Parts: sequence; C-alpha cells; structure tokens
Amino acid sequence: MTERDGIKKSIRTAALTISVIYIIIGGLWILLSDTLLAALVGDPVLFLRLQMIKGWIYVAVTGALLYGLISRYLMILEHSREIMEESESKYRYLFNIEPDALVLVDVATLRITEANEAAVNLYGYSREELIGLELTEIAFDPEDTRQRVRNAKAGDVLKLPMIYNRKKDDDIFPVEVSAVFFYLRKRLMLYIAMRDITDRVKLENEREDYIRRLEAADKAKTDFVSRVSHELRTPLTMIIGYIDLLLGGRLGGLQSGQPEALQVIRRQATVLSELVEQILSLSSLDAGKLRVDLQATDIAKIAAEVIEGYTSRFERKGLYLKCDIVGQLPLVKADPRHLTEALDNLLDNALKFTEAGGVTVRIEASDGCARLEVIDTGIGLTNEDKKHLFERFYQAEPVLTRIHGGTGLGLALIKGLMEAGGASVVAESEGPGKGSKFIIRVPVYSEEQPHP
Repeated sequence: MTERDGIKKSIRTAALTISVIYIIIGGLWILLSDTLLAALVGDPVLFLRLQMIKGWIYVAVTGALLYGLISRYLMILEHSREIMEESESKYRYLFNIEPDALVLVDVATLRITEANEAAVNLYGYSREELIGLELTEIAFDPEDTRQRVRNAKAGDVLKLPMIYNRKKDDDIFPVEVSAVFFYLRKRLMLYIAMRDITDRVKLENEREDYIRRLEAADKAKTDFVSRVSHELRTPLTMIIGYIDLLLGGRLGGLQSGQPEALQVIRRQATVLSELVEQILSLSSLDAGKLRVDLQATDIAKIAAEVIEGYTSRFERKGLYLKCDIVGQLPLVKADPRHLTEALDNLLDNALKFTEAGGVTVRIEASDGCARLEVIDTGIGLTNEDKKHLFERFYQAEPVLTRIHGGTGLGLALIKGLMEAGGASVVAESEGPGKGSKFIIRVPVYSEEQPHP
C-alpha cells in the first residue's frame, strides 16, 4: 500500500467513526430526552423552554463533532502535504543528479514540462527555454518523433539504441533513448531518458574502419602469397623434373657422389613444393575459392595407398606402421585429393614426432560416418596444445620443430580441407609422452545426398 492510499484510508476511517458516533448520540438524545421531559415536566411553558435548551445542546454537540472531524481531516491533509513535499524533494534530487538527460513531456501538446540539469547542459538551452519547448524541436526527424509519441498508450516502453537529436546550435548528435508512457493527473505523459553516445559511435566507426583496413590488408597479403606461390610452383616443378632426368641417366652419366647430392636436392625441392601447395590451398580457403569435388570415395583404398608410400620411411626409423580396418566399410562422401592430403600430413607428423613404437591407422564405421584414427606413440600433447593445435603457425614443441622442420600450417590445412567437405578432425592425448590420436570423421556417401 502506498502512502497516498494510507492517507485516503485514514480519512475514510475518521469520517466513518465520527458519523457513527454522531448518529448514535443524536438518536439516543432525541428519543430519551423527549420521553424523560414529558414524564417529569407537566408545565407546558417549562417543557418548551427545556426543549429549546435541548436543541442548543444538540447543536453544540453537533458542532463539536464536526469540529473534530474537520480538525482530523486538516491534520491528515497536512501530513499528506508533508509526505508529498518530501517525495517531491527526493524526486527532484534524484532527477537532477542523474547523468543522463531526463525530460517529462505532455503527450497531448508534445511540450516538455520538466527537464533536469543534464538535459539543459546537453541541448544547450537554459532551463526556462527548454521547459515549454516542443519535443520535435530537439529531434532530428520531427515527423518520426511525432508519430512515435502520438501512437503510444500508457504503459508502453520505447527503446531506441540510436537516433539523432538536435542541439540549440543545430549540432546533430546521436543519442540512446529509453522512454515510458504513463498517466499523471489524468494526462498521458512521456518520461524520456537520453544518453549522448557520440564517443561510442565514434569508437565503433573507428573500429569498423580499422577492421575494413585489416580485411583489405589481409586480402592483399593473401593475394600476394597466392601470386608468389604460383610463381614458385612452375620453376620448382621444372627443377624436380630435371633432377629426375639426371638421376635416371637420360642426360648423361653421373660421377661419383653426384647421385647422392641430387637426391638431397630433390628431397629439399619436394619439401619446398609441398609447402607451396599448402600455402596455395590455405589461400584458396581464405578466399573461399577452394575447389571441393565431393564424390563416393573408398576410404580404405586411400589409406592403403598413403600407408604404402610411408612404409619404407617408417622402417628406416625403426618404427611400425599398421593399418587396422574394423568390419565392412561403406563408401564416404569426400574429395579424394583432400582426404589423401590430410592422411599424408598426419602420417608425416607422426613420423617426425615419434621416436619409439610406431603408428596405427584404424578405420571403422560409426554413427553414419567413417572414423579414421591415426594413433601414434610419440611425444603426446598438453591441454594447451589441444586448444591451439589446429591454429596456423602453432607448434606444439618448438625444440623438436627446429630439429624436424615444419611451418605449423599442416594441421590448420587438414582442418580447413576436412571442414570444407563436411568432415571433421579432432586431436586427443592423455598427456606429454603418452602419444596422440587424431580422428577424422567423414560422412557416409548416400545416393540421396545432393551431388556438387
């Protein structure tokens, strides 16, 4: 119950109490006094005089009761006035210390009836000028403001993240607006809070501009890397081709030591060629131009071909390389080139970072997918490694990376290639020194699936 409701209840209670007392006393007085006088007084003249005295007593009692009622009413009104003054003082204080601009508007006339100091300072008017000003005079779009206000009803809440307002000097600036419609003394009023967001909008514009410049710089970088990589691809292909011709004896015999030197050159040229291909693939991913040829693919056949190419390398390092196919495998929906490249990268990494034991490639059907696992007994992964492993240029073990080489692009490329074809790749490890497991999940091929 509000203070105002309590005051109304007190007035009603006092009036009702005095009225009941007045009725009871008045009724008893009239009834008993006339009966008693008639029984005790036989003289008609005396009886009339006593009735006149009785009437004056009744008037005096009535006046006393009315005086009590009016005094009680005036006391309650005074208390009410004190409460209202205190409430108004609190409201005025809170109204004026609020940092946002606050105005009270009469909806019928659209004129401002009250404004705080923040509103005076924000719009550049004096308080006398601002009060009485039509709301549309501080709006950038008066007609839009007029329509929003006129179509509202009590209880409506209006929130505008950004509109433009006008200061006294015609400076246009952005504000965030929150407003509520309510009745005050039977008139529909609008209470508006406005916050100047000039600095925020400026920061947002600067941020957006900075992002645009970053995107433009990134695109320029991607285009440059792509062009350079294309320029490197042709001479590298020719270098590898002529080395093969020399090693094959088609350009004449080689002297002692030359075949070994050519083998070293070819290996390094192949590494460089693979790096160029990785950069080109990543550039295509970034530009959204990666060609993905999804088709019915025999994942077991691809695994067998990739494993065959690594068998001798694993043997030279004294490591085992096994393939474990569980049950009958369905055809999968994948790009064979990308699936081959992903498995090739995973085996190459496993070979680099495994010094004892070996690697098992395990494939099985699971929940509408083929699940390909590359399980090694190598250096393992920390929790931090697992968070960032598929980020570009991240290297889980810098010391070993310096020994074995690598750019930190391989796993990022695998993730990009797999996700582009609707597959996924994750890494698991129980910790450093406990090996790693890389899992590729490829959806099963269905004739009902749309074919690109």
